[in-house]
Amino acid sequence: MGLIVTILEEATVFEGTDTVYRYDLVPPVLAEPWAVTAVVEQAQALLEEDDQRVEVRMEPHNAEEDAECAAAVAVVVEALRAVGLGAPESGEAGEDTPTEVVESTPPVETIEPPPQVFPAGVGAREDTRGVYRRPVSRHGGGGYRAWWGRVTWMHGAIAGIIIAVLGLSWWAVGETVPEGLATQDDQPVHAAPLIGETSTPASMPSDALPAPPAAAEPPTVVHEVGGVRVTTPHGFRADLEGGDVVFRGEDTGLRIRVAAEPVSGVPVAAVLREVIETAERDPTLGEVEPKTAPQAEKEKVRYREEPGDGSVVQWSAWVEAGRHVSVGCHTREASTVVQRAACRMVEESLEIV
Repeated sequence: MGLIVTILEEATVFEGTDTVYRYDLVPPVLAEPWAVTAVVEQAQALLEEDDQRVEVRMEPHNAEEDAECAAAVAVVVEALRAVGLGAPESGEAGEDTPTEVVESTPPVETIEPPPQVFPAGVGAREDTRGVYRRPVSRHGGGGYRAWWGRVTWMHGAIAGIIIAVLGLSWWAVGETVPEGLATQDDQPVHAAPLIGETSTPASMPSDALPAPPAAAEPPTVVHEVGGVRVTTPHGFRADLEGGDVVFRGEDTGLRIRVAAEPVSGVPVAAVLREVIETAERDPTLGEVEPKTAPQAEKEKVRYREEPGDGSVVQWSAWVEAGRHVSVGCHTREASTVVQRAACRMVEESLEIV
């Protein structure tokens, strides 16, 4: 099989001349034009000229992921066929490919909003529901005139007290100004904060000044080839040259060479001492650091190579997991900041597999 494309929930894996993990190409975005273009370009980069067959698979874990992956498979297959690549139907992808997808929709829970409570203010009317109104009735035996005759001095005293209380209440209400109608002169004066103190208004919502959106990080690519796993910027491809893996990207002036050979039981210090002595003897090599061989794994020796054609190779060598690892950052001329950053990404992400 020329190329196997496996669509997972968290990544899309391309297995061909190189194994590439694309964490930026996941089912929710595979229908977008930029993602479809990236899938086609990645597939074309990994296919061999004499074998243009492509198999598209999916490995879902539940019904919801199943539906997403199935839709992504259909989009990928159609895109590959549009450029002439031999992608079989998703149902023919293999025994592991599910032939039926059940789409499940999670239940939607409706949450009733809490009742709104409006404070009384200017123009608000009193809610009289549930208030008992006592009916006014005429007293028997002479009506109003007979009732007035039964009023005593006690009733007059009670009426006077009630009138006094109502008057005081009315005066108190008149002195209270609603918060919404307070004038500038009525606003309380707050003391200015001391130097060095910071004050946050209590009424200022936490999202009054939203933070600016973070810039999206450019996608990266994970390669697993030649016994190593490394991460490169988007657009890099891996080629096997002899026993080395060479990574190339859009910048034609940069190549990153990776080698990992077994140490076969030779101690770390002995391997790195030989690296240092070789670099000091070879006239095309120099700037060796450190001068003394490290004793522990993952401690690095760095040196510079000038092949004589104007190009420069900056090498890093160390021992890890029983392998002598070398990473060379080969630039056509003096390296730039961007080129060194790409080389650093490869060097720091390298793992032995």
